[in-house]
Amino acid sequence: MTGSLASPLPDLPLLRHRVAPVLVLFASAALHGVAMISFAASSGVLKGMHHFSDTLYGTLFIGPVAMAIMGSMLGGTWARSVGLKPMLAASLTTATLALAGLGVMAAVPTPLAIPVAVAATLLMGLGYGLAAAPLNTYPGLLTPAHASNTLVAMHTCFAGGLALGPAMVSVLISHGQWPLFPQLATLAGLVLLVLCLVVPFPSPANHSPEAHQPDIHWLADPSHPARQRLFWGFVLMAFLYAMSEGTFSNWAVLYLSDNKHYPMPMATLALSLFWASLAATRLLVAILLNWVSARHLWQGLPLFIVLALLLIPLTQTVPTTLAGYVLAGVGCSAVFPLTMELCIERFASHTPWAASVVTAALMAGVGVATFALGPLQHLAPLDTLIQGSVVFPLAMMALAWQLNQNPHQTPTT
Repeated sequence: MTGSLASPLPDLPLLRHRVAPVLVLFASAALHGVAMISFAASSGVLKGMHHFSDTLYGTLFIGPVAMAIMGSMLGGTWARSVGLKPMLAASLTTATLALAGLGVMAAVPTPLAIPVAVAATLLMGLGYGLAAAPLNTYPGLLTPAHASNTLVAMHTCFAGGLALGPAMVSVLISHGQWPLFPQLATLAGLVLLVLCLVVPFPSPANHSPEAHQPDIHWLADPSHPARQRLFWGFVLMAFLYAMSEGTFSNWAVLYLSDNKHYPMPMATLALSLFWASLAATRLLVAILLNWVSARHLWQGLPLFIVLALLLIPLTQTVPTTLAGYVLAGVGCSAVFPLTMELCIERFASHTPWAASVVTAALMAGVGVATFALGPLQHLAPLDTLIQGSVVFPLAMMALAWQLNQNPHQTPTT
């Protein structure tokens, strides 16, 4: 006999094919955030453990930027022939190996710790680069009706990982249990890798033979993003954003401790507030996109970066300084996710390649922002350099306005 009541059991196919992939995607983004910040967050422990000099430790972060750029470009080319799911699995594998390498450093003598650190940081950058294509393409495949919301939410999870990593390190160091950080993170990476392999992910709708060829034949394809000035506008936007974000994220602690003479915990708090504000505002933007145009938010958010860059060097009290970094987090929050979303919306037939090139531009900007301010301090004080960085968000606002004037224009170069 059949009953007329609806089954109380959950819709298992829906959970398996829609909910589970989204959760794995979000968790993968968070893991990559943890991996990317893991060595920087553990710098004090590693330098004390192995007596690394500041110069030696700083050079460890040159390679990952280059590897992230290379991984992004290779991933964008291979995604069509290899597939998005294998690319996501490969990125999780390399990120997990990087976290395992961080754990190994606690158990090896200093002469071995240096090559282990180099290998682990290179894998960290490579993993992030390989993740660009699947992480930015799957939101549109999993939730086509809410692609913008899902993409921004995914980038929120990445920012959450960037904030979670230092928090975990701080708590475990205070309890004398720092080795638990890489151990737990490695375990999380292994679990996610297994889930990635068993959870079904959708494939792009286009299954033509051309779709499975490497996306490198742009010379013969006038519609390819590489032939469009509009696309390179999005690439420039990502680079300018990275320059702006790097001014805060990479130089906050040094600037506040050395130039403003704040205690180290206060300088670290400012950086934490920046990342927390960035993550929280990304989440808010993901909700606002239901009512507010992505293009309007994209054009307006850099104004908050302008205000923060003008305010922070002028502040004389801790609360106003902290408020400046919160303001900076608001401004930086969704600029890159919205750049990515608007770019892949326009070049949907080349999403993996376009997403990878935009990510490569981001990492190039991170690299320049990380290393350029150091030598430039021989020419001008850091206060002046930070105020001068206002040219980047101003250029972002002008570029966004220009790209918004005719978003569907496709002039060839």
